[in-house]
Amino acid sequence: MKTKIFVLSIVLMLLCSFCVMAHDVEYNISVPNDFTVVHKGDNVDTVANQLNLDKNTLNEYFTKRGTVYLAVSSDGKTQVRLSIYNDNFSSEVGDMSRLDQTGIDEFAVAVGGNNDAKIIKNNDRKFIVIKNTLKDSGGIYTVTQYVTIANDKTYYLSCYNDGEQTSQEITDIFKSFSIETPEIIVPDFTTQKILIYIGIVIFSGIAVIMLISIIKSKFKSNEKESNDE
Repeated sequence: MKTKIFVLSIVLMLLCSFCVMAHDVEYNISVPNDFTVVHKGDNVDTVANQLNLDKNTLNEYFTKRGTVYLAVSSDGKTQVRLSIYNDNFSSEVGDMSRLDQTGIDEFAVAVGGNNDAKIIKNNDRKFIVIKNTLKDSGGIYTVTQYVTIANDKTYYLSCYNDGEQTSQEITDIFKSFSIETPEIIVPDFTTQKILIYIGIVIFSGIAVIMLISIIKSKFKSNEKESNDE
């Protein structure tokens, strides 16, 4: 009986696991070949040397600041960083497409603060864009941030390039950026039929084994009664 219950559980799990499957949530982004790319969990030594940063400091971006992706050009003048956060607002909204224009405008103000924010579309998804031109001892550089909400999370794509405008290189990188939402896949009827057949075969096998076991038990019982007589 225990064997029957165990096998039944296995078959049911197999049937259920194939009924609905979901792809992992992913993002896609492409950068030129001369960029060094690191993802969360990768070794950051090379990029730390490029940026003249302490390795532990750079690791903190990945462990404490939501960074999942960092790409740096060979000359260090262009950087791309993707950070992903989950908070009450992103969980409630779910996806930026669910916000009306008023909601988007309010979100843009919240993200951009006093900076002018624009709304643009990329790969059928709306992004808030904030651009700042800054100057320090290293010269003039531009920070361009692309922000959106998807999969109950807020995605910040922060890009840095030298000069007073967003470079064409950054624009091209942003155009390559896309966010994949979970896709539910229901297998075709053929797959379902095969699984059902497998279940029938297993159950039939169990039935035969149980029948043999019952016959053996009955035979032993009758043999014992005969010997007792």
